[in-house]
Amino acid sequence: MNPNILYARLFVNSLVTAGLKSVVISPGSRSTPLTLAFEAHPQIKTFLHIDERGAGFYALGMALASEKPVALVCTSGTAVSNYLPAIVEAQMSQVPLLILTGDRPHELRHSGANQTIDQVKIFGDQVLWSVDMPIPQADAPEIALRHVQTTAVRAYTTANGLRKGPVHVNFPFRKPLEPAAEEIRDWRLETKSTSTISSLQSPVSIGILTPLNEQLNWLTAVLTQHPRGLIICGPRCPGGDFPAVVTTLSKQTGYPLLADPLSGMRFFNRRVRGERRDFEEGQQSVKSAKSVDSFLISGYETFMQQNIGWPEPEVIVRFGQVPTSKWLNAYLDKINPAIRLHIRENGVWADDSQRTTHFWQLNETAVCQ
Repeated sequence: MNPNILYARLFVNSLVTAGLKSVVISPGSRSTPLTLAFEAHPQIKTFLHIDERGAGFYALGMALASEKPVALVCTSGTAVSNYLPAIVEAQMSQVPLLILTGDRPHELRHSGANQTIDQVKIFGDQVLWSVDMPIPQADAPEIALRHVQTTAVRAYTTANGLRKGPVHVNFPFRKPLEPAAEEIRDWRLETKSTSTISSLQSPVSIGILTPLNEQLNWLTAVLTQHPRGLIICGPRCPGGDFPAVVTTLSKQTGYPLLADPLSGMRFFNRRVRGERRDFEEGQQSVKSAKSVDSFLISGYETFMQQNIGWPEPEVIVRFGQVPTSKWLNAYLDKINPAIRLHIRENGVWADDSQRTTHFWQLNETAVCQ
């Protein structure tokens, strides 16, 4: 079997086993092995987009809606650099993306060869992990094939970890890039290639960061002793059960809940307890969603612009990123509560006012329950 095809099939199979469902492909010559491998896999849904910049944002939207990694595939050269705007957005918003780029072999780098640029770590610190794959070789030792598969699992897991974000895997391929004529009739992998690493192809399990009893006792005491407070849900709050449990917390404490437009909190389907809809089901009518509770306030900008002198909150409990409202941010910067607690499982700091007094890297849902 053409080693390029073998390596690509191994990599794609491992991604699918880890949980990948969708890929956005910008067709090009040097990424042919990856394109064929994705297109041949029955469990992958492929989307074609000829413009890499547009493809990047298309995949970003899919990953943002589904909260699951989406792969991008493109050829070598300047095509790769067109992904940068979407990658920066994914990095800043903690959206899981897998960027898979075809490349010229090592001997053509820095040689003036057409469609050849230095793609190694081209995205710098805008990605969580960057790896340059070895050139596929015929009769590769078993450990080399295992490396292909483990790299796929690591890439998916890194992109989809507690701190989600983009991961770049660069694939240098030598010609021929297409399968031989006799191989086209049979896309099944050889026994050797499928049996090398079956134990490592299983998905990696990721748990949650649960609070200690001491932390919960402290928080309970704070909320009990301070009757005036605010709960602020900024952009990129968790899905799942979080909308329901944080709304319950708001009701129990009497703390109003200010929901950012990008928080996912303003509307959610009670029947599924706030679970965000899969990208495939994203056409469901918003009319079926209901406002979570009267404690939730979405139009807070209207009265915050009026400089109403209500009593300042004693406690601020924040979730998600920095709010998008300049009026809310100005208000938060002006007041002086005793406690500003920010809870975020991925550990990404989001406090441009530098006023957080307590930061907990814990699962948001577990804290609220």
